[in-house]
Amino acid sequence: MSPERALYEYLTDTVAAAAATDALAGAAVHSTRYTEIAGPVLRIGEPRLDVGPRAGEWKEFNVELLLEVVCRVDNQDFNAAREAVRKMSLEVARAIQTDGSLGGRVCDCRIVKATRGWARIKTAPFAVQVFRLVIDPFGFSGE
Repeated sequence: MSPERALYEYLTDTVAAAAATDALAGAAVHSTRYTEIAGPVLRIGEPRLDVGPRAGEWKEFNVELLLEVVCRVDNQDFNAAREAVRKMSLEVARAIQTDGSLGGRVCDCRIVKATRGWARIKTAPFAVQVFRLVIDPFGFSGE
């Protein structure tokens, strides 16, 4: 399974398990950045990775992946959108840091850094937080 697919499945499971009062409740999970946004969404970007022999077989490792948490700005309420993205991002971070194996799908997933800001998508304003993740970093021995 590709690392981006592993992250997609894990986040889909995480959102499905969210309680109705959680910030992730009702959020969509998109496997690419090219799916149209209708509401709060987690979007998985394109990976940069290394390929080589590990544990006797060829594998992908040092996978750098961007994960975007996106909320539309409604009624010009930028503060509410930023706060919604912040709350969703904290839940995403907790899920990844609590289970770095993404439910047993990878050896390790780590959040390296995050940035928060704004974007225009099809002329509509959105609050965005971007996580930079590393999946199966070189030297991690979980195999």
